[in-house]
Amino acid sequence: MIGGISGNTASFLEGVGQNLEKLNQTEASAIQNGSLSGSDLDQQLVHNEQSAVQGQLDALQQSNPGAYNTTISQINGALNPGPVGQFASTRFSTDAAYARVLNGVRKGLGRNIDFSKQSDQPRQTDRRL
Repeated sequence: MIGGISGNTASFLEGVGQNLEKLNQTEASAIQNGSLSGSDLDQQLVHNEQSAVQGQLDALQQSNPGAYNTTISQINGALNPGPVGQFASTRFSTDAAYARVLNGVRKGLGRNIDFSKQSDQPRQTDRRL
């Protein structure tokens, strides 16, 4: 376990990242060929990513509720104040800036982030940031 994140949670997050990469490549092609556009393009892209992540979380919850609970607990630990969050916010030079973004999200929510709630997943276009 590194910084409070188990190998299983890290593998889940790696899978999420790989799926988001594929989604982003597909969407980039759609933008280039003109089939994905509009004044709310940023919002569409963020919504698509959040929906993809939520779909993977829902699938994990259905297939393995114990792993889902552990994964959510570990991700929440990294996104919120505490030993894991402290470790995650100081590991690399860019982490302090990311910690400030997370602080802004928590302030906007008025509570800690719960990654199991799609509405809590940070948005680029969110005014809380």
